[in-house]
Amino acid sequence: LDQVVEIVRFAARHKIYVPPEYLCVDEAVTGRKSRRAGLDRAKLLLQTGQAKTLVVYKLSRLMRTCYKSIAFVQEEIVD
Repeated sequence: LDQVVEIVRFAARHKIYVPPEYLCVDEAVTGRKSRRAGLDRAKLLLQTGQAKTLVVYKLSRLMRTCYKSIAFVQEEIVD
């Protein structure tokens, strides 16, 4: 919950509106798993163009290892 609050505050400071239905959360699921409901939902929102921006608390929250987080950003968002 604390991470979600920080993300929403960060977004608000930068004039980004985060619709509540676009919050993707994986509670009590390790970041080592690449197949997680919240992560899969975020991918779908980005792929379908429903979401244009991804705000993450920390890259280590996205994936456990830095290179996997960077690869995700490169492959799923930039490309």
